[in-house]
Amino acid sequence: MDTDTPNDKVFHGIDAIAEFIGAKKRRAQWLHESKQIPTFKIGKVICLRVGAWRERVAELEREASKAS
Repeated sequence: MDTDTPNDKVFHGIDAIAEFIGAKKRRAQWLHESKQIPTFKIGKVICLRVGAWRERVAELEREASKAS
């Protein structure tokens, strides 16, 4: 994941999202479908805002540290 990307940047399309999060296209699609990543749609295009992604990752990290 690129840490220099601004929080307000929006990635459009599952290919761009997959590249940003470092996953294969099918994995990114599955994460979207299972609502495990904070995506939204503009028309029929799946989008991801970088700030929302970083918040979700931080949330997962907090949950993992509590479970340890």
